Amino acid sequence: MRGTFLKKSIRSVSSTVVILAVSLTVSAFAISPLLAQNPASENERASKSMSFDAVSIHPTDPNSTELSFGGVENNTFVIRNLPLVGVIVSAFYDRGKVPSGFVETLPKWVREKKFDLTAKVSSADYESLKRETHQSTITITMLQPMLQKMLRERCNLAVHTSKATLHIYSLEVGKNGINPKRMKVSTESESIPSNAIRGGGAWLTTFTKGEDGQYDKRNFYKMTMGEFAEHVSSKTKVINNTGLSARYDFSVELVDSARDVSERFDVSPLGLIWKKVDTVDDEVIIDHIDPPSPN
Repeated sequence: MRGTFLKKSIRSVSSTVVILAVSLTVSAFAISPLLAQNPASENERASKSMSFDAVSIHPTDPNSTELSFGGVENNTFVIRNLPLVGVIVSAFYDRGKVPSGFVETLPKWVREKKFDLTAKVSSADYESLKRETHQSTITITMLQPMLQKMLRERCNLAVHTSKATLHIYSLEVGKNGINPKRMKVSTESESIPSNAIRGGGAWLTTFTKGEDGQYDKRNFYKMTMGEFAEHVSSKTKVINNTGLSARYDFSVELVDSARDVSERFDVSPLGLIWKKVDTVDDEVIIDHIDPPSPN
């Protein structure tokens, strides 16, 4: 899920749906040390002095049916047929940490006018990033300082930060402990279903219909609780406070009509619970932004 490059053919997508899709599919990002007061991470230190080797930004062809929800493919960051709001979110925010109402504060053209953007990392910087961060591929997290620099140069972006209270969820073990019948410790020798998709060290299947016909169910294999918390984070950030370190096989039912993650993913049969937690973090305030300068 993190840094995933999604590409689809579409007939039409409303601006509202596009903005929501961008907001919910941006990968895990941290606020850059260029703005935040927190110490720079290894990824950020490696990329903060770098710039994209080549950047192309232009309004989307009205006849285009291509859609890409911002991601990294090899050494290139790409969006297609989407507003720049997704790029701004990608450049500054960790997934699940976008404050409520942030998108609505942006100018209307940022939220609605659609662009195609391709930003390429040079081969030398690409190899340097992988070497310095000990990663086999680059992620959007690594590119955040470069995205911020690109927005300053091409859109005259000016920002500042202020402290904001964010509402997140804490995943914890319930008072009766985990249910060993529902959460089985994974073994090295176990076989993984052929329809499972690999994600890091874990595997997961697509959603299937539950027995009652009302909920979808997803099966997980060899997944840590940290990976699960990351998987279910979307508009609301989820942190893992279970204290569990093993990898587990388990199933979770999804409530389609629910609004919050604690309602949407039913973890109670596993012996887990959701708790709402407030945390203070840096919120990015957009002072000024212009439409992208011509290529």
